[in-house]
Amino acid sequence: MRQNPKLLKIRIIFGFVTLIFGLLAANLALFHWVERTGLHYLLGDYARYVCAYGGFMAMIFGATLVSNLPNPLKTLKIKRQQTVNEDKKIKEKVTIQKKRKDRKPPITAVSLAFLIFMLFPLIASSLVSYTVSIIMMFESSAFVYYRSNSGANMLFSPKERTWNGSTWSSEAEMPPSGGIVRFIRAAHCPSRIRRDEKIIVTLNEDGYLDAYVWNSSSWLVTNNIGYVGTIANLYRAFDIVYEYSSGNALLAYAVYSTNTSKDLAYKTWDGTQWSAESYIDDPSVFDIQYHWIKLASYPLMVGRVNEIAIIASEEHSNDANAWIWNGSSWGNYLQLEGSVASRATECISVGYEQQSGEAMFIWGWGVGTGYLQSRKWTGTWGSELPQIMIGPNRPRWFTLKADPSSNRIMVASVDQGRDLYTIRWNGSDWARDDIHDDNVDSSTTRCADFEWEPIESNGLLVWGSNMGSLSYKTLTVTSLWSGISTVTAIGIHPWIQLRQNVGDASVKILGSMLNNNYDLGALKWDGSTLTNMGDSAFSSNTTTTDFECFDICFNDAR
Repeated sequence: MRQNPKLLKIRIIFGFVTLIFGLLAANLALFHWVERTGLHYLLGDYARYVCAYGGFMAMIFGATLVSNLPNPLKTLKIKRQQTVNEDKKIKEKVTIQKKRKDRKPPITAVSLAFLIFMLFPLIASSLVSYTVSIIMMFESSAFVYYRSNSGANMLFSPKERTWNGSTWSSEAEMPPSGGIVRFIRAAHCPSRIRRDEKIIVTLNEDGYLDAYVWNSSSWLVTNNIGYVGTIANLYRAFDIVYEYSSGNALLAYAVYSTNTSKDLAYKTWDGTQWSAESYIDDPSVFDIQYHWIKLASYPLMVGRVNEIAIIASEEHSNDANAWIWNGSSWGNYLQLEGSVASRATECISVGYEQQSGEAMFIWGWGVGTGYLQSRKWTGTWGSELPQIMIGPNRPRWFTLKADPSSNRIMVASVDQGRDLYTIRWNGSDWARDDIHDDNVDSSTTRCADFEWEPIESNGLLVWGSNMGSLSYKTLTVTSLWSGISTVTAIGIHPWIQLRQNVGDASVKILGSMLNNNYDLGALKWDGSTLTNMGDSAFSSNTTTTDFECFDICFNDAR
């Protein structure tokens, strides 16, 4: 039977495409990338299994088509040489050859599929990594929100810029907040249905919180959504995150109230409206005023979905306390510490291991010598982990970042002696690195930050140390730190912020720095070079360095 050349070409193309897609799908499941691509929204908890088994079957099917190519190609060559009046014996010979060779392709196909699958880490790792990054790039965008004495409303309106993958947009002024902006926190909705939704919350000079919800066409503004008072507003006494599974948001904040049963307040956003204000009661008999609040969302689509962890430090007795949100209420209260190292700075934090889904709570402690103390939540409270001595001074600032590719966690610490340390969690133990710098720009503000790259467990540490430059080090997957490098940057830098970009193959980390000239600048890291995109790329006049008055947010940044 004469084979159509067009059909053979289609078969060749389809075979290679099926093979490649099967290869990608199987390794999305193998390397736990499926939860980060959005496929779980379509396939639910079975996404990884569908990718694994479906991908492997697609590899076998594609390999079957590809491995059978020599036979049809040779058949085509013979048939093209035949004339209309070919000899019948030649036709029979070709037919016999075809039948004999048709026995080999199934065995060859299975062998080829297994060979490619087993050799994948050696021959196709870069291809898959790049392809996954490209897929996520189209799902991701970045925004920066900040205080600036510009626009029609000046300091009374937060400002916004959008990252397009290579540059930041011009400034856009958001609606007025009703007060002079001090702190800003932003979160992006993980729900595929509400993929354009984002929430920005500001804490203002008048002690009120204002919430902005972007519904893909306009800002829905809720002024005075909460009141923390004019003492707690010296600190970031609030936080906003989304439940990773449901796509609902939770706003928690210190509440100014003399009612001893109203120590923390919270509201939820369901995609349509904010709930009424509810409260968390600290078991203490006193009226408690909280200063620093940090939330973290459970990162997986299976297990304890919609869970959120909170750690908060309070003014009355320097306690650090924790609760767990189960999607509808707070519970599992635990006093972590009765005497944190500092109530004026954020020496507390919480984050989840990205593969296990276990939460790590950390806080600073020490009189003279400084320590990092910690405890894990795994669905129940574990025992307090062995404390780690950091250095000769009390820690003042902790920044905790979880590696998306493993259960590793990095903590950057700035202490009252202006020393910069990092402490690493490898999934089972803490280890402190050698001191990075003994004279950073500030101990009263967060002048250092660390961030992981999207894949491969590499990381970047940036800090302010010398007039006219920023210092940085890189961490490799082998857990080795590079030497110190510098990038030119005007002034000294009280505030540094880095955010991981899971959706862009070329720029892995975006950052911002606020200098002592009130300039708010932009940074980018491409995996090898740290670039200052402009010392005042965002604002040339924030009018203050007292507060972290900016926040970078990625579309589904985890």
